[in-house]
Amino acid sequence: MPAASKLAGMKTEHPLHTHHHLQAGARWLGHLLLALMLLLPLAATSLPDALGADAPAAAKADTGKKDAKAAPAPAPTGTPPAPADIQTAAIPAANVVARAESDTNTLNIIRNRMQGAIQYTSIRQQLLRLGQDATDTRALSHLAMDSDSQRRMRDIEPTWGKLQSDVTAIDRQLTQGAESLQEDFARLGRMEKTWTATQDADEISSAPQVIRTRIQEVLNLIQDTRRSANKVRSGIFDLQAQSSKLQATIASEQTLLKNTLTNSIDSLFKPDSPSVYGAANLDNGRDITTLTGVARLRADGRSIADYLRSHRTRTACLLICLIVCYATLYYLRPKVAAKSSEQPVLRSVRWLLADPLSVSVLMTVGLAAVLLPYPPGALNLVLGLVALLPTVLLLRKVVEKSLATYLYWLLAMYAFNQAPEILRFDAAWERLFFQSQMFVTVALLVHLQRRRRRAFLQARAEAAAENETVSSEALPPEDDNASASSGSSTEETRQLRLTGYVINTVLAGCATALGSDLLGFTRLARFVSQATLNSLFAGVILLAGVLVLLSLLRLAGNLRPLNRLKMLNDDGALIEARLRRIIHWVAALMWAAFTLEQMMLLSPFTDWVAATLSTPVHIGQVSVSLADILRFGVVLWLTMKLSQLMRYILDREVFTRVMLPPGIPYALNSVLNYAIWIGGLLLAIASTGISLDRFTIFASAVGVGVGFGLQSIVNNFVSGLIVLFERPIRVGDSVDMAGQSGKVKRIGIRASILRTGAGADVIVPNSQLIANQVVNWTLSDNQRRIEIALGVDYESDPAAVIKLLTEVARGHDDILATPVPNAQFIDFGSSALQFKLFAWTARADRIGAIRSELCVAIHEALKENGVKLASS
Repeated sequence: MPAASKLAGMKTEHPLHTHHHLQAGARWLGHLLLALMLLLPLAATSLPDALGADAPAAAKADTGKKDAKAAPAPAPTGTPPAPADIQTAAIPAANVVARAESDTNTLNIIRNRMQGAIQYTSIRQQLLRLGQDATDTRALSHLAMDSDSQRRMRDIEPTWGKLQSDVTAIDRQLTQGAESLQEDFARLGRMEKTWTATQDADEISSAPQVIRTRIQEVLNLIQDTRRSANKVRSGIFDLQAQSSKLQATIASEQTLLKNTLTNSIDSLFKPDSPSVYGAANLDNGRDITTLTGVARLRADGRSIADYLRSHRTRTACLLICLIVCYATLYYLRPKVAAKSSEQPVLRSVRWLLADPLSVSVLMTVGLAAVLLPYPPGALNLVLGLVALLPTVLLLRKVVEKSLATYLYWLLAMYAFNQAPEILRFDAAWERLFFQSQMFVTVALLVHLQRRRRRAFLQARAEAAAENETVSSEALPPEDDNASASSGSSTEETRQLRLTGYVINTVLAGCATALGSDLLGFTRLARFVSQATLNSLFAGVILLAGVLVLLSLLRLAGNLRPLNRLKMLNDDGALIEARLRRIIHWVAALMWAAFTLEQMMLLSPFTDWVAATLSTPVHIGQVSVSLADILRFGVVLWLTMKLSQLMRYILDREVFTRVMLPPGIPYALNSVLNYAIWIGGLLLAIASTGISLDRFTIFASAVGVGVGFGLQSIVNNFVSGLIVLFERPIRVGDSVDMAGQSGKVKRIGIRASILRTGAGADVIVPNSQLIANQVVNWTLSDNQRRIEIALGVDYESDPAAVIKLLTEVARGHDDILATPVPNAQFIDFGSSALQFKLFAWTARADRIGAIRSELCVAIHEALKENGVKLASS
């Protein structure tokens, strides 16, 4: 029966018959499901057997395939085996034109990048220039090694370092270009395969001629681009070969120079000249021909000029810095002189502004030491002389007068110390000159030490006399003149004692150099004298630089805009003391490093420290060194200092100028503190080189601990964060909790501190602040109501009493006018009329004192008006 007729018949049947049909269909469906359930176990049992029967055949087929792979068909003789072709999808004919335009643009971009990314001509010229510089430096280096001059060899080392740095930068640029070019080659290969497959496609063979022509044009452009890339790559490889050769030459010369310098140091304790007097036997049969006199000066001048020309930008910055610094100090000099009467602290910096040119020159030289990389030795000598002259002019204004004259001796000693290296005397005359120089230096130092000793004894006697006078007269501590005089004497004594240590050290070095030369140890004598005097010169220049820097900081702190900072006005002395300490430590470390470098001990010392700190200690699978622990501690220390500094700045400069709701500043400070500490802790762990993945197990253990043992701690921590952000309780609020009343002193990570009126600090877990009931008297405002109950005699007029109470409340300065003070007749007592005074105050911090003052005033007012107090 057709389906339509069946449907028609169903529509015309009686509903009862339809119901019977539905029951029959349900029974039939149930029988079918039951049969499937019975057959399912049977099918599951027979399925493995069928698979097992098919398995041998499949395994056999796989074995055949493996054998076929293992034993490939032999290739024809002389023909290499062809690699497996990678199927590349062809471009549909409908997309050829659009794809051709896109790939053409890509190819043009590649060609333009190859032409403009690397200036190969410029790099080739740079390599040629660096090669010529390396040749010239090699000649100077061999002259220095032949002359066995340790100073000249040390002067050559920065030049080699600069050349090595320049060549390394060029090599890095070439490597980046080669890597980019390799990516272009890979892209060209993919494009060529795609377009070749498109050209060989059956669809393209029947396509219009314009499509086939366009495909061929793209393929030709790809081949042209590949040829250009090959040419560029050949140029890069050639330049890389030149760069590598130059790097090898520089490294070889550096190693030779370092070994020669090390051998020269090792031979210091071997006699190389006759005792007492004679020509220094420094040649050892080698040719020591070198530049002398004017020729040497001209060569040094050319090297300085060439170096400054190669660093035009930095040289211009130094000149601009010199001009700006001088102009600024010259402009400030009259203004500071005019303000000195109003601000006595500015009197201590007037010596700085008296000679702005010397200050500017000294600052510029210090900046040059930072900006100029690898300066030649001649430039270092000039910078030292340029820095020493303003140093002497500035220090003579601040040092003890008896020692100021000897500062000019430093200039003379510096000039005499450089004369042998510049003029290159004959060996015998050079030795005689050196002995005379050391003898005069020792004599001057002995005379200077005697004068320093007398000045020191006189200053100490004056300080003792001043202390005795102050003690006998019992002067109060606020006597500024006495304290300033005593402080001046103590500072002078300290300076003279420090000067004595320096003089004794230099005297010992010069005496050792003189004795060594007289005994025939000429190299040792030159080495000791150079190290001693250069260390002295550097120390004096650093001392002047420190004094100038501290004075400039003090000057800047007392002028706009820094003088508007509240932290400088409130804690200026503390900030200056800490800055002074930091600057002194930095200067001391710089001087120590320079001294070790002059003694050829800096590299061995740093190598020893690095080796000691990098020695690993294995703890299970974790390897930790002392350097890791040190870095971890330093990062945590810096994190702590940064957190303290940020919170201090926010408290003093931001929150005092921005109106924020109560509690917000404390919350922001706490959140900032947590964020800095979390970041610092992660950075400290990362600085040790330990991967954070190793803390997965630890984090899991912490999670288990949080779920069990640390639940209360986490609860308190989260509760503290809720209190900080929701601010139901803030620092400084007056609260009642846990049977205690007081002010909230601190909201910490785990607990808060409540300061009671009795002076006790109650530690309350943060969770109790959230879970328990807390009465906050100052949540919305600081207004508190004062209630005073009293009873008066029955003969008193209630209206008069109410009026007196109200007037007394209104007359108190700390009682608010709104809400209006209110007195009420409460009740009739057994022997008195009961009244109560209600008054509001905004001084919640002294509510007890206000209540006491009101009670005293009420008692006096009632007494004056003849109202008698009575007990209820």
